[in-house]
Amino acid sequence: MEQIEYGGRLRGRHFLIVGALLILPGMALTHFSLPWLYVGGYFLVINFFTLLVYASDKKSAVRRRWRVSESHLHLFELLGGWPAAFLAQRALRHKTSKVGFQIICWLIVFIYQAVSWDLINGGNWIKVP
Repeated sequence: MEQIEYGGRLRGRHFLIVGALLILPGMALTHFSLPWLYVGGYFLVINFFTLLVYASDKKSAVRRRWRVSESHLHLFELLGGWPAAFLAQRALRHKTSKVGFQIICWLIVFIYQAVSWDLINGGNWIKVP
């Protein structure tokens, strides 16, 4: 079986960054009466699939085969998989040097932070019943 060397490495600071970026969304979720088992399950599933899609795209890139479109990678991030996308980019050394791609990734993270901040502070931008 062929072993592909990706060359990336996750460090403690990467997990600290993701943990810090999850604080506001986590706090925002406490403002809703949601079934936490479903929310947690969704979060785990979307992040697991995001990681798989990134790994598949990296493998395809190395083998010069059909690739996952950047818009699909961003869709997974937008659906909540941005923490796994951040970690996958560092672990796989994938898409980290593409400035345009990184701008959109960080814009998605910023949107999550801004919406969370708004919800925590009464929802001036976003009206939630």
